[in-house]
Amino acid sequence: MRRDIPDHTGHEAVAQLAKEWHEECKASHACGDFYQHRQAGWYPKRLVHVGQDGQSPRLVLRDEDDLHGPYATLSHCWGENPEFFMLNAGNLEDLRKELPLERLAASFRDAILTCQRLQIPYVWIDSLCILQAGSTSQSDWLFHANEMHKVYLNCELNIAIDVSANPYEGAFRQRNPRILQDCFIWTPFHGYSDFPQESLEREPDAESENKALFDPQNRERLSPSETAHINLCAIFTAEDFSWSRMSLPLSRRAWVFQEALLSPRILRFGSDRIWWQCAKRTTLSECMPDSVANGTGHGFDCLYQSSFNIERRGSNTLISYFEYLMIYTERELSHPKEDKLVAFAAIARLCAAWFGGDYCAGIFRDIMPWGLLWHSQLYTSTIRPDSYRAPSWSWASLDNRVFINFHDREPNILAHVIDISVQLVDTTDPFGQVKSAALTLQGPFISSQALVGKGSTKHFTTFLEVSTLLDEKISLEPDDYYSRRSQNSILTTILV
Repeated sequence: MRRDIPDHTGHEAVAQLAKEWHEECKASHACGDFYQHRQAGWYPKRLVHVGQDGQSPRLVLRDEDDLHGPYATLSHCWGENPEFFMLNAGNLEDLRKELPLERLAASFRDAILTCQRLQIPYVWIDSLCILQAGSTSQSDWLFHANEMHKVYLNCELNIAIDVSANPYEGAFRQRNPRILQDCFIWTPFHGYSDFPQESLEREPDAESENKALFDPQNRERLSPSETAHINLCAIFTAEDFSWSRMSLPLSRRAWVFQEALLSPRILRFGSDRIWWQCAKRTTLSECMPDSVANGTGHGFDCLYQSSFNIERRGSNTLISYFEYLMIYTERELSHPKEDKLVAFAAIARLCAAWFGGDYCAGIFRDIMPWGLLWHSQLYTSTIRPDSYRAPSWSWASLDNRVFINFHDREPNILAHVIDISVQLVDTTDPFGQVKSAALTLQGPFISSQALVGKGSTKHFTTFLEVSTLLDEKISLEPDDYYSRRSQNSILTTILV
């Protein structure tokens, strides 16, 4: 049966489908209770009241306004050189009276409209809820960085605008609705004997414009054994798979990683459809509004495989933490000096329950021998930044993706931490920015020479020549390839 699909993702019927998904999730999944760290009745410092029944949107404060009902959050790309309307110390009081919709970027207007349609009274938008200018803007940013994990953990829903590279582009898109119609073909399956004979009696809907009709004459040309294997099959395009969103702008942003991981529900706006995800690993789209066919529910869903409501023990906690680091470091930051540690802080705060102990510039002290086993991606042109943001032994000191070689087995620990000192920008936030840090280890060392192999200026190999091992050459994966392009005597620490 042909479905009535609007030609625009901003159509009210599309929002109605999202509302049905939301209501079904609340009734059947209880995703709001999925994370044990959620706090009932908690609100961010500021929220945008979306307005209802003719009321204009306005800014509300949790300490001064009487707040009731859930709130949503917005994930979006800021784009290069953002100049859109933002909150600052000068317009704060005016925005508490009214938020001028005509001055907002399209993505923010679309998010407010979506919340109105879903009957969610508030939405948290970073540029409208955190001071972006003024004498107190820096302290306000540090305050929000400290409680960012609560902002997303306690939201009712996260609205993710995957398709837009900046807020001016908005969430909604024109589209060809025929692309989203069901498409089936009758086809023989050779070598299978478990298809029911009744499949022969099923005829496709002749009224559907997008269904390939079965040719009865073709069936007569098949042998009796082949005829029994004809079955009705659905046809999918690449866009029907959730991993297709990995090519959209939002998926490349590092900040969004923790926003997606912590939110109990996500409503995504793609290039030609909306998607629904929740903490019960459900993925729905307009193409498949009731269920997802096998193989199409992967992609972003891998983030939910290690949920924070599961009490973990042993090496599984390390594997999950290292997986988070590898996914996070392959994404982009506009301001890595300020954000490298902060954009991962919300995840680190919750991981602290797994490991305990101090958090030291991106690595927990109790797992320090393992945490030092990271290395940058092989054969990449890596230059250590001039501006300091983390010590050289931390993954946060570089801008490229890092890998950690760790196996699910009990290692033999050879190095031990003697002392760690970390000086923080905000002394109340151990997960935030770092001014300086120092690490003292005790363990075996090997004196060696770094030998750089022949290659281009960007791609080359480094080996360790170790005299104590009968001049055996050992492959080395340096943090910074450019710093090892000449022979250097180095001391190599054996960690495990």
